[in-house]
Amino acid sequence: MKKIIYSFVVISMVSLSLPIPFQTSPVLANGQMCYEIGDAPDGDEFASIVVDFSQGDQYDGDPVDPARSVPEQGLALENGEDVTNFFSLGFGGEIIVQFNYPIYNGTGTDLKITEDTWGTYPLEKAEVFVSQDGLVWTSLGFADNTNLVGIHTTSEFDLPVMMEWANYVKIVDVSILSDFSTKPNADGYDLNAVEALYSAVPIPCDFDYACGDGFLYLNSNASSVSSDLYIVSSIDGSAEYKKTYYGNFQNTLAADVDGNIYSIDRDTLKIMQLMPDGTSLEISQTTLPASEGTLTVAPDNTMYLALNDERLYSIDINSGTSTLLVDLTAEGVDVQGGDIAVNYNNLMTIINTSGEVWTVELGNGYAVDFLGNIGSSRITGMTVIGDVYYVTNDTNDKIYTFTHADPVATQLGDFGYNFGSGDAASCAPERLEAGIEIDKSAEGFGGDPFEVFSSEEVTYVYAVTNTGELPLFDVEVSDNKCSPVIYDSGDDGNNKLDISETWNYSCVVEMNEEGSIENIATSTANDPFGVEVSDSDSFVTVVKGPGCTLTQGYWKTHGDPENEKKYDSTWDEYFDNWYEVIWTAPKGGNAYYILAHQYIAALLNSETAFVPEEVQEALDEAGLLLQTYSEEEIGALKGKNGKELRSEFIYLAGLLGGYNEGMTEVPHCSE
Repeated sequence: MKKIIYSFVVISMVSLSLPIPFQTSPVLANGQMCYEIGDAPDGDEFASIVVDFSQGDQYDGDPVDPARSVPEQGLALENGEDVTNFFSLGFGGEIIVQFNYPIYNGTGTDLKITEDTWGTYPLEKAEVFVSQDGLVWTSLGFADNTNLVGIHTTSEFDLPVMMEWANYVKIVDVSILSDFSTKPNADGYDLNAVEALYSAVPIPCDFDYACGDGFLYLNSNASSVSSDLYIVSSIDGSAEYKKTYYGNFQNTLAADVDGNIYSIDRDTLKIMQLMPDGTSLEISQTTLPASEGTLTVAPDNTMYLALNDERLYSIDINSGTSTLLVDLTAEGVDVQGGDIAVNYNNLMTIINTSGEVWTVELGNGYAVDFLGNIGSSRITGMTVIGDVYYVTNDTNDKIYTFTHADPVATQLGDFGYNFGSGDAASCAPERLEAGIEIDKSAEGFGGDPFEVFSSEEVTYVYAVTNTGELPLFDVEVSDNKCSPVIYDSGDDGNNKLDISETWNYSCVVEMNEEGSIENIATSTANDPFGVEVSDSDSFVTVVKGPGCTLTQGYWKTHGDPENEKKYDSTWDEYFDNWYEVIWTAPKGGNAYYILAHQYIAALLNSETAFVPEEVQEALDEAGLLLQTYSEEEIGALKGKNGKELRSEFIYLAGLLGGYNEGMTEVPHCSE
């Protein structure tokens, strides 16, 4: 059974034998520990660490005597009239100290400040503050040198009723400088010791409230003046009675991620924490219009209340401020005194007393989906552990389970007690991690470098993948060099980037800027808790100038590998297929060779020069014609049909010839 470790809350009274949970500061220790009132080890009743200090000056403006300027001399009690037994704050100076064993709020005074004043002296005075975290401070009043005890003066303080413990003490000199005109060497409040009169000592955290191995059920007794809390087994549904809590806690029970258990008192609308000793401690006063509803806490520790009139509220646990989120009436939801629970995806499930079940996407505009009826009625409570939902039926006192994938009630076991009107809860699920990844590339990219010509259109492509443990909403993709980025494919139809799902995007841009161009694509999305995740990926495009073209005559005379001086290596990939063709004269005006010569030259030019769109189309069409027809077929063309086909060959040869001769936007090379 997992042990629950509670965080401190504001409380007014607690049994001295009760283990008091205490959230330690990072300086003291990591994580949470349990404490009870007790005796600290010898010496640890005094402050142990100087966190910070700022020493003032003497009355005459000179620095304080170095022997009286060691801040650690103000931690633990030292006897005897020796200047090394205390730390002089100096006028206006201050010191912050910390305890190994926190000050506990016991009976009477809890903190003693010891000061050294030997003989008759003006009033030395300091304001005393306490804090739990070293950030937020509460003033306890003033210490001075009027209460003489032996050779020391002491001042004692009581922690505020609403502060159960403190771990830091700040002491600030507020002595009136003009009172010391006859004592030029006066140096303000002389701190000897900071002592806890009650200490919080660590003990094993042995709370036996379940968190993960079962769930809780709070059963309202007659007249709703008290409620019994049970731990219910998630294995067989059997229950174990734990405590009785006094208050009207009917049908409102929730537990946060840390296992702190809450309810709302219907009579006062206050959020109460249910403590292990059976006491209920006020956390905050809500601003709710009513509490005729049901309660839960989500993985981000947001508290939700669904009222019986179908209005859904979020509640800040610490302040009690409630916010109306949505009225679910229009969506057909009927809370009807049922229960709610939120899973690790921030997906709320609502069940009413008739067994009807809905889901509400808290991070996606409160989209509602009706799952059906689980087949069990008179539902009094529901909670979720993992993907399994546990419900209680007060007609037969049995526990049932169902899942979203199979929303049909399956009997788990007998509760063993009378359910009555109550509520179920388990610790809010651990929050999962969200993640997104974007991979940017370009159509035609086969490896670095990715080269294009200026004025050439490039189609960038983007693959956006959910790499986390939560679905994502509101996916957006941007590119600092291309806009707009358009969604193409990937969504399965639910408008969510599901776990491991990939969505594909694209963007077309004409490259006008020459050089090595790095552009960055960024994808963003929101997880179900409204937290944004993002990722970026860069891609480098080398944009070249348009280059220049050469005529078929050049390529004809520079294609012989035997002539090393004139050979142009651009022919390397084309020699076997086309060198003989370019040297074949178009006898009788054979249009096949007329087109082939310009086609070969254009192919070779395209290796180093930009190819305009209309030229590329002509190249593609010419290549298809030359593949479809033989030179014999074209040479033998006669008649009207033959004339039309020959004219097409000649027309394409003219287009490609214009490209080869520099008559397009790509200039002709100087040979």
